[in-house]
Amino acid sequence: MASDGLWTEMVHEGGTGGRRRQGQREFVATPAVPRSRAKRDGPGLGTFALLATEDEINRSIAELPAPGVAEPALPTGLVCDLETPETYGEAHAGPHHHIWTNAERKEFFGLNAVGTFEEGDEFGYAVRAKARLVARGFAQREGVDFFETFSPYPSITSIRLLAAIACVLDWDLCHFDAEQAFVQSELDEVVFIRLPPGCGALSGKVVRLRRSLYGLKQASRTWHHHLMRGMKSLGFEPCAADACVMRLIESGVVTMVVVIHVDDIFSIGLKSRCDQFGVDLNRYVPISNLGELRWYAGCRFSRDTVLGTVTISQQAVAEKIVAKFGVTTDKETPMVVGLKLEQYDADEPDVDEPFRSLVGHLMWLANQTRPDILNAVRAVARYSHAPKRLHWEAALHVLMYVRFTSGYGITFQRGTVGGDHMELFVDSDFANKATDRRSVSGALVMFAGACVMYLCRTQKSVTLSSTEAEYVAMSDGMKEAIFLRYLWKFIFPGRDVGCTPVWEDNVGAIHLASNPATTPNSKHIDIRHHFIRERVARGEFKVVHVRSDLQRADFLTKPLPKETFCAHRDFVMNIR
Repeated sequence: MASDGLWTEMVHEGGTGGRRRQGQREFVATPAVPRSRAKRDGPGLGTFALLATEDEINRSIAELPAPGVAEPALPTGLVCDLETPETYGEAHAGPHHHIWTNAERKEFFGLNAVGTFEEGDEFGYAVRAKARLVARGFAQREGVDFFETFSPYPSITSIRLLAAIACVLDWDLCHFDAEQAFVQSELDEVVFIRLPPGCGALSGKVVRLRRSLYGLKQASRTWHHHLMRGMKSLGFEPCAADACVMRLIESGVVTMVVVIHVDDIFSIGLKSRCDQFGVDLNRYVPISNLGELRWYAGCRFSRDTVLGTVTISQQAVAEKIVAKFGVTTDKETPMVVGLKLEQYDADEPDVDEPFRSLVGHLMWLANQTRPDILNAVRAVARYSHAPKRLHWEAALHVLMYVRFTSGYGITFQRGTVGGDHMELFVDSDFANKATDRRSVSGALVMFAGACVMYLCRTQKSVTLSSTEAEYVAMSDGMKEAIFLRYLWKFIFPGRDVGCTPVWEDNVGAIHLASNPATTPNSKHIDIRHHFIRERVARGEFKVVHVRSDLQRADFLTKPLPKETFCAHRDFVMNIR
C-alpha cells in the first residue's frame, strides 16, 4: 500500500558511511553532510543534510512505542467486504486506525510497510493486519540503482503435480513462510531512501539501505539468490525444468521435494522430515512452520485422509470476483453453444464496462484451478482491444457460471484407475469460427484421477485440414507432457516414467505421428511439429485412438451441450 508522499524522494549516492550491525537492522547510519556542502551542491543534493545519523536511529527506535503483544481485534468479515486504505492518511483517518498503528510499529521494529489487510485464509476471512515499508521502485534507474531483476516463479503445473504425488504416496503437504523475506538479503547496489511517516523521529530522514527492501526492482532476485544458497547448504538441488522445484536426496532416495514461490514454501514428504527441514532452514533465514498446507499461490488446498483426496480450489477468489462485478444470476455452462462472437457491428462503440478487468480475473481463475472455463475465457479475451456489448455479455455469462460452481476445484485421489501413470488427451477445433479461421488446440494430462496440466490456445497459423489441426494440437500438448516427464524423473530419479499414452480421435493425425509419411496433404506441415515422431520413435509416447465422445479434451476447444460438457468436466476435475 502506498503512503501519502511515501518516500517522495529516492536519493542515490555512492558515498560510504559507518555501517551499524545490530541484529537484522536494515539501515546504515550515514553522517549528515555539512550544510555548507548541501548549499554548494544545490537543491538536488541539499537533502543529504537530512541523512540520519547513528545516534538519531538509536534514539528514534528507543522512543518509538513497541507494538502491542496482543493483536488488536480485527473487524469480522471477508477480506473482499473490508475497505483497505490506499494511503497512510486514509489508514489513520479511518475507524481502524489503531490496527494500522500497531501494524506499522511491528513493521518498523522488524521491517514490513503501511497498512493493508493480508489476503486472508483459505476461506477468504481476514486473519491479521499487516503493514509493509515499500520502496518506490519505479524511481530507480537501470544501470545505476539496479542491474538484473529476473527471479523465477514456479509453474502452477509443478504445484499441481506435487500435490497429486503427495496424494498418491500419502505424503504430507507442509507449508512454510519466510519472515520479512526480502530484507534478509544484502544489496549489491548503493541505495538511499527517505523514510515515510510512521517511523517516529526518523520520518522524513534519509537512510542508506544495507539490505534489500520491498518495492525495489531487484528485491525478488536478491532474495531468491539468498534463499537458494541456504537451500543448497542443506543439500537441496534445483530442477533444471523448473528452478523453483528442489529435491533432497538422502541415502540415495528422494525424501522431500519443495516448491518455492518467493517467500512461500511448500513441501511434500514425511511430516517428521518436513518439520526438521523447517528447523534447519530457520538457522539460515527466519521461517515459520505453518503446518499442513491450506493456502498457497492463491489456491486453497484441502485434504480428506479417509477418502485419500487432495483438492485444489479457489472458492474465496471466485466469490470475490462475483461480488466485485455484482453478478446475481447462475448459468449451468460457461458459454452458449453456437454463440458467434465474431458477428458484431463494427460501427458499434466499445462497451463502457470494465471488460479487461473481468477477463483478467477470469483468466487467473481459469489458469489456476478451472479448466472448465478456459476455452470460454480464451474466446472472449480475443476481443479485449475493442469489446462490444455482445462480448461483455458473454464474459458475464462465464462469471454467472463461476457463481453457480464457485466451490469447484481439481481433486486428486489415491487408488484411481490409471494410478500414478500420466495420460495425455489432445483435441482441436478446426477452422474455428473466428474471422482469422485459426484452429484451437486443447490438451490435458491426467494423473491421480484429475488433470495436472491443461491448455487451450488459438493455433499460431492457419491449418488446411482437421488432420493438420489435430497434429498441431498434439504438438502443443506433447510439449507440456514432456515438461511433466522431466519433473517426474527429477522427483523419482531411479524410476522409469514409462510410455505416456496420447489419446487422439483423428486417424489421420495418428498416422502422421506414428509414421514418417510424406503425402501431398501433409508435406507442407512445419517441421517444428515433427518432433512428435521422434518422441514416439523413442518410446516416450504412444498415440492411441479414442472415440470422439470419450475425448476428454473436447471441452477445451469449443462450447458443448450441457450433458456432454458436464461429463467431460466431471471426469477431468474429478467432481463427484
